[in-house]
Amino acid sequence: MGRASTPLLGLLLAVLTWREVIFVPVDSLDPSWQAALHMAAHDRLPSNRLIFTYGPLGFLAQPAGYFATTVLLATLYVFAVQASLCAALVSVMRRTIGVLAAAVATFALVAVTPTLGVINAPVVTVVVVAFALLRGDYRPGARAVLVAAGGVIAGTHLLIKLNTGVTVLVVGVVTAFLLDRRAWRLGLVFLATTAGSLLAGWLATGNALSDLVPFLDRSWDVASGYSEAMTTETASRAVMYPAAAVVSAIAIALAWRTSRDWPLLPRAGLALAGAMWLFAGFKLGFVRHDRHDVDFFAEVLMVGTVLAGSLVTSRVGWRNAVPAVATAAFVTAHLMASGVEVFSDVNPVAKVARAGEDLSVLSSPARLERSIQQARTNLRSRYYRLTPSIVSAVRGHTVHIRPWEAGIAWAYPEFRWHPAPVFQEYTAYTADLDEIDAAFYRSPDAPERILTTALAIDLRNPDWESPAAMVAIVCHYRELLADHPWQVLGRVANRCGSERSLGVVNARVGETVNVPTANRDELVVGRIKGLDHSPLYGLRTMLWRAPEVHIRLDAGRRNRLVPGTAGNGLILRAPRERMGFSQPFSPDSTNVFRVERQGGIGLNQDLTIEFVAIPVLN
Repeated sequence: MGRASTPLLGLLLAVLTWREVIFVPVDSLDPSWQAALHMAAHDRLPSNRLIFTYGPLGFLAQPAGYFATTVLLATLYVFAVQASLCAALVSVMRRTIGVLAAAVATFALVAVTPTLGVINAPVVTVVVVAFALLRGDYRPGARAVLVAAGGVIAGTHLLIKLNTGVTVLVVGVVTAFLLDRRAWRLGLVFLATTAGSLLAGWLATGNALSDLVPFLDRSWDVASGYSEAMTTETASRAVMYPAAAVVSAIAIALAWRTSRDWPLLPRAGLALAGAMWLFAGFKLGFVRHDRHDVDFFAEVLMVGTVLAGSLVTSRVGWRNAVPAVATAAFVTAHLMASGVEVFSDVNPVAKVARAGEDLSVLSSPARLERSIQQARTNLRSRYYRLTPSIVSAVRGHTVHIRPWEAGIAWAYPEFRWHPAPVFQEYTAYTADLDEIDAAFYRSPDAPERILTTALAIDLRNPDWESPAAMVAIVCHYRELLADHPWQVLGRVANRCGSERSLGVVNARVGETVNVPTANRDELVVGRIKGLDHSPLYGLRTMLWRAPEVHIRLDAGRRNRLVPGTAGNGLILRAPRERMGFSQPFSPDSTNVFRVERQGGIGLNQDLTIEFVAIPVLN
């Protein structure tokens, strides 16, 4: 079979491993940010109005039936990603094991890694193609096309999800410039296509050119703050650390062996590109160490199998035992992480049937519109169930929904969605992001209504997810209605007076600190600074993750604390009667607290706590 068969096999395998479209959205955190991305794209919301880990093209990686146009574009994108991944795997493996075996191996790899996110599949594709380019698999014309395609992927992914785009960018730059001594022209091609696709995607989404740099800056703030704010460890998955070390070592050894006879520049390129990929994959899987590690092992399984396949020889002998044993190790580690239930997804007949069902809906405007309306009805009646009084209080007004359930704005199109920029509060990872929302609530552009429910992730205090923003809400909103589990706040003129100092306390982690008294009509806010001032803190956070920090209140309640936003001021006492917030929406009060942290290096022990009182005037 000729080389032209590779794209055709990629298309066929993409159908046999079809990534289904979601036509029945549900509630909760993840579906809500997906709804928000689709609403932002559909309404052409400027980038400075929605700050998240995904950018203005992030909806492309979420094939869900929120709007006809966006779901069609997302489905096309996801299918293109799947076809490209399959074609890349076939293209590289067929050179040593033959086209039929490569096609079968590709199907098996993609089918048993169904949890590999659409957002991470392009990373695997780029890494696999980079390996083939550095190995010298392609002629000059094909090399130029592939390098240009890599630039398009990098530029596009900077607008889909910045950290993924950065990974693709670094791998692509290293590969393009280190192909050989005359590769600087291909390097310029890569950079030009990256910049061109970035600008094209930015302008196509209705954004002003002047907003591009601020967008990249804010997106980097989100990406860099993740390793501090979102760390978690699941004790039952501790065994995955040695498993990750083993498979990483095997992949590195395979790369070293297969590139032994390469020229110096391509070999250096493979080392640098591989290091970036492994580092990004480790951060993906082990910063928030629950089932996120499944994606890491899925990526290693795919790339590692390609590296193992490159060592297969046509002669029967012991040398072929090395790639076989290595592949078995990759498969074992993936099954340890994901469980054997992944085999239940290996059903090409069911996948083709689902593809036909999805395409039949997408190809019929009437059926698609009915599906969208049924999904809205389902969300309203089965999940959200907002009472008539809540709907009446919000209808016709601009509204922000906190802390994260933006899907309500899609389910109730009679609401005028006007979100805070950091629209899911838990993603206000840094002081700057928190202050962006606080400034928004203080501004004339603030929403007329806020629909709130008292929830938080990771045992956090709902009032401290975005602490400066919470103070701004208390000062600029009143409770209009509370109907469990929802509260409706209405915009009012600033009802807070000037803050006054209650003193500064120096303490150490683990020491009990007394909260000073204030007048009965005053908020008491504590600005806890110093946790992230150690020289090693930034390095530890960048290379892996920050240690978890907690605060224990009145020797009982214990909440997770984000060092990056603690300095913006946590509400420690609240005048409930003056505020007029009913329970459980009124901030809690405490008399004493103690900051606690995990062991390990990097977190400063010395704290400076500034207490201030803010009067609530009416």
